[in-house]
Amino acid sequence: MAQPPTLTFSPAMSHTIESGNTATRFVARVTATGTPQEYGVSLTSSGNSISGFLAGPLGSTSTSNALGLTLRHADYSPVITSVQLLDIDTGTVIAAISAGGQAYAILYGTSFGPAQGSMAICPSGANPCQTSDLSGSITFWSDGQVNLLLTAAETSTGNYDAVLTSLGSAGTSFVQAPQGPGPQSNRGTIAAVVCSNGTDAIVKGYTDYHISTSPACTDFTQTAHSEYFPDFSKFNSGDYSWALVEKPLIVPKSALYGLDRWRELMGSPQIINSAYRNPAHNSVIGGASNSRHMWGDAIDIRNDSQTDTEHDQKACAASSLNAVARGGVSSCPSQPDAGADYVEPVTLACHLACVHADWRDHDRNSYRQQ
Repeated sequence: MAQPPTLTFSPAMSHTIESGNTATRFVARVTATGTPQEYGVSLTSSGNSISGFLAGPLGSTSTSNALGLTLRHADYSPVITSVQLLDIDTGTVIAAISAGGQAYAILYGTSFGPAQGSMAICPSGANPCQTSDLSGSITFWSDGQVNLLLTAAETSTGNYDAVLTSLGSAGTSFVQAPQGPGPQSNRGTIAAVVCSNGTDAIVKGYTDYHISTSPACTDFTQTAHSEYFPDFSKFNSGDYSWALVEKPLIVPKSALYGLDRWRELMGSPQIINSAYRNPAHNSVIGGASNSRHMWGDAIDIRNDSQTDTEHDQKACAASSLNAVARGGVSSCPSQPDAGADYVEPVTLACHLACVHADWRDHDRNSYRQQ
């Protein structure tokens, strides 16, 4: 039986032949130490017979041709240790970038590699991290620092993550060890985008109070109104000059749904007890943690007499179906209504002081700035 072939490295390198004692393929495990370098690799055959390699009449030898082999150490994953934002005009450190504006970002860290890799920016926590309305271009790349020029859209809001992908220590491709870490970095946080219109404190409140919606800076209004409710202040129950006002609260009565349709069906002027509430204000007054007032699609209309009769009339005008199914009204007359998606039961927050209706399933995220 023929013996396994032998493998020769020049310069010498420790190795063992693990498998594949065949004429065409075998597997060797090598142990590289020291500085990565170029090796010459050749194979010495033991021949096909038990007596060893038999040279042919033309003098063939047992040693193969030599093949060049470059061995490199496995690369380390890049690590972002800190992110610094700079004003694009003055170069001074800033806390956040403004929506619709630009800023420089400096990412400090280790093992970025000597050659420019790639970069991605995404909303914080997005998986995978690919795209967002905050974009960036690479202006400088070194092993320990990457500079970016950031451009925020008018809709940019909240925190963003930056992720780098390295081309490895040689600057050509990332060499990954078996089961080792890959070429992508950890996430570096780009501070919350500041709204250029001054609504950033309200936007931040949606994160601080863990509200399951994230309005953009441009979603807020200071002027929205309707035919029956021409005063914007009636739509804003909070302590800021801005409010979220969704389309159902300002569509004309001819739309056959919404606030003006509700007012038309009630037949007389109405008083709004509560409309939009920012998260901080909603918390202060003890509003429900998921109150639709924070979405800008809810209205509380005053029940002047605080009687069941007036409550039921107004609830039925908001939505006959939901007044009975959810609002606790025993029955409604066969009549048109304002198509509200929810009418609050009389046992909840308003009790008999007001009637709450909202259009949560109509025109979602259709904020108006008229």
